[in-house]
Amino acid sequence: MKKTTTPLDPDGGRTRLGRLVRGTLALVVLLAIVGATWYLYETSRPEPLPAPAQAIQSILELRSKSSTDTVEYERYVESTEVAGALAEDAAGKQGQSPIPGWEIPEVVSSSETTASVRVVWKPTDRFPEWPEETIFSLMNIEGLWKIVDAFESASGETTSTP
Repeated sequence: MKKTTTPLDPDGGRTRLGRLVRGTLALVVLLAIVGATWYLYETSRPEPLPAPAQAIQSILELRSKSSTDTVEYERYVESTEVAGALAEDAAGKQGQSPIPGWEIPEVVSSSETTASVRVVWKPTDRFPEWPEETIFSLMNIEGLWKIVDAFESASGETTSTP
């Protein structure tokens, strides 16, 4: 088999220098591929949500899968009555999400003890009366962010909901 020659490998890899040059080029190409893959992985990972936004994301995921476990909801809401009502509502909607899809929750204001988190709802025909967004008020209670109130907003208006 005839070896081809290149300017970087003039002897076609037949000598020690030629094999070294080919091995070095292969290593450089491999490192470039690994580096590019790592860069794409690092830049495509979403940033972790702040704790108040993560609490809202978690309760929305519970609602979306129609969880009927009151204890699961109690981790995210201050009132046990509200946790029970959420679980009861989900029991009547098994197999269907009782809420529309949503954008990633966004913390709009926060301190060490309180936070406001905005959720923008994705429009859907299943929920024609659903507000455009909801602002959740949270308190940090013993290290857990819990919902204490929610305000629905449509066309820039914000109103309190019980």
